[in-house]
Amino acid sequence: MPSLLGKNNKKRIAIIGGGVSGVAAALSFPSSFLVDIYEREDRLLKKLLKTGNGKANIFNLNIKPTSYNNPDFIKLHPDMIEKTQTFYRDLGILTYVDEEGRGYPFSRSAKALAATLVSSLGKNVNVHLSTNVSHIEIKENGISINGQCYDYLIITTGSSVYNQ
Repeated sequence: MPSLLGKNNKKRIAIIGGGVSGVAAALSFPSSFLVDIYEREDRLLKKLLKTGNGKANIFNLNIKPTSYNNPDFIKLHPDMIEKTQTFYRDLGILTYVDEEGRGYPFSRSAKALAATLVSSLGKNVNVHLSTNVSHIEIKENGISINGQCYDYLIITTGSSVYNQ
């Protein structure tokens, strides 16, 4: 297996899933990391375009831990909504909250939000669209995904990762 360190000895990160979580994860790494996003669909953020009737419901102030599969995890992160708002604000995306506590981009457009997120990805991010991850192998010196070598792996799939 080739060295896990990429060009210029940069750490390599693989992200499986090109939804909001995967793209947000990629945006969270500085350019000193090389990031690959693997998405099985033909575009990033495909589900985002459907949220909030096309307005992109990105957070909810009235969230309850019991709404999640793992309520204890949510209880451990009481500042999650504030961090989400800060994340979008740091990208230059203004948000607003409706009367029911749902947060949206100020543009009220999932399409505009998706375009902004994708255009914010740096040159250190390589996107693999229409790509199924068919093989993950954990080795002593790293992780092999579809024959590529990585230092770290992040899985952000929101639905079944297997084709049925």
